[in-house]
Amino acid sequence: MRSGFATIKQYYREGEFDSCKGKWVELFSCISLKTRPASEVEAVLKQREVSKEHIWQFRTQQEAADHWKEHFGHLEEE
Repeated sequence: MRSGFATIKQYYREGEFDSCKGKWVELFSCISLKTRPASEVEAVLKQREVSKEHIWQFRTQQEAADHWKEHFGHLEEE
């Protein structure tokens, strides 16, 4: 159960209450991995890492400079 403050913050940010389903899934997944052989656990974790969407967007130096100017170039004009 989440605290009242955390629940209100989630509602404010996302517009809906959090059922914590993702946390329960992670907990049961963790517990199930603890009962498997080490080699199997390693394979499962590698597969999860490969299937995850990467949170960073990699850019070349020129792409990064263009992106910076597009978003923050107005700060350099002063």
